[in-house]
Amino acid sequence: MSKFNLDLPEDGLFVGRVWRPERHGPALVAVRDGVLVDITSRSAPTMHDILGLEDPVQHVLSQASEPIAT
Repeated sequence: MSKFNLDLPEDGLFVGRVWRPERHGPALVAVRDGVLVDITSRSAPTMHDILGLEDPVQHVLSQASEPIAT
């Protein structure tokens, strides 16, 4: 697992997009308890899809995840 160092505020929901070379493409990610996790899903495969949901926060919080960096 890779290491990352971000100077983020303690409160907030942080999401983004990273390149996953082993998957040959981008992934949607969130920071959970200091761990960067892949939250890419079929139901909302892009950030545009997540932001268009009725409750994007709940979607991000409820998605299954794969840790990719600490």
